[in-house]
Amino acid sequence: MPEGPDWHVELFRRFCTPSSHGLPVLFDEPLRTELGRFRGFRHVARTSYGTELDWAKVSAGIDRVVPTYARFREAVERYLDFLP
Repeated sequence: MPEGPDWHVELFRRFCTPSSHGLPVLFDEPLRTELGRFRGFRHVARTSYGTELDWAKVSAGIDRVVPTYARFREAVERYLDFLP
């Protein structure tokens, strides 16, 4: 398990790169990028309390939640199917 202030970033990166233990990549490049956008939005939303959000960006993110979650779920199910 990664340590330090950016442990969560490192853990996510590990799931996006080939493993030396023979495990498949959990998140391919398109899904990694999409999940990164949501992570970035979460950061903005948490640190921008009291400021106006750009509704065009917010609504675009809302529109991507369901299809991104579907792809996320498929990726996790494929990964789990690979495990013994």
